[in-house]
Amino acid sequence: MPEAQQLAITHTAKVIERECTSICRRPNLKSGESMSHFRNSMPSALNEWSFQKQKEELELKAPTLLTMIETAAMNKGNLARNKLKTEESLLPGLMSAAGILFYCRSQEMNAHPALTGEKSIIV
Repeated sequence: MPEAQQLAITHTAKVIERECTSICRRPNLKSGESMSHFRNSMPSALNEWSFQKQKEELELKAPTLLTMIETAAMNKGNLARNKLKTEESLLPGLMSAAGILFYCRSQEMNAHPALTGEKSIIV
C-alpha cells in the first residue's frame, strides 16, 4: 500500500475513533447534554425514536463514520437508476449497521438491540 494511502487511512481511523468516542460517552445530563439516540433505551425515549433522528445525530457528531457506512452500503450510480431502492429506503439498514457497531463498542449503546431484540450480536 502506498505511504500516502496508509497515512490517509490512519488519519481517517483516528477521526472515526474520536467521533465514536463522542457518541458513546455518557452524557452529562445535569448540564443539559442529551443522551445519544443510539444509547437511550428507556421506553419514553424509544417512543420518540426514529432512524432519521439517528442519522441527524451522525451528521452532527460523526460525519466521517456516516460517510464510511454510506459508502460501503450504497452505489450512487445504481440509486440513480433504481426506482425502488432509494437513500430513504436504505436508512434503516444504515442506522442498524451503526447501532450494531456502537453496541459492539459499548453495551450501553443499546437502543438498537432494545428495538430489534438482537442482543445476541455480542458473544
